[in-house]
Amino acid sequence: RTSPNDAPIICKEAALRDLAIAMTCLGGLHYFGLGVDKDVVQARVWFERAAEGGDPQGMMDLAQMCATGQGGPLDRDKAVRMWAPAAHKGHPQAQSKLDAELSWWERMKYLHWPALLQQAATPPSP
Repeated sequence: RTSPNDAPIICKEAALRDLAIAMTCLGGLHYFGLGVDKDVVQARVWFERAAEGGDPQGMMDLAQMCATGQGGPLDRDKAVRMWAPAAHKGHPQAQSKLDAELSWWERMKYLHWPALLQQAATPPSP
């Protein structure tokens, strides 16, 4: 039988087996200091790994830390690069963050410009 005290052990074991949602869990435990020492640097490392693994909540948590400079450098560009795929994966708060944080020009630059450049580089069909 498991207890809440087992969460750090379970999350870490699953995270070390590359389960992205467990990486997000472990990041949250470090962020809030639940069952482990509070360590925002370690939280950001685990959220980064979770985001790389495709977990939308990990993307959102990493974006928030990047946007506020917690656990590492302030990096608004990276925050936007994390909010966008999290929103695409259906994370409810990610789209709200994009809407609130980006001006019209920034939306073009971050969200539409890469696709426009790719289309411009593709030769037209005969």
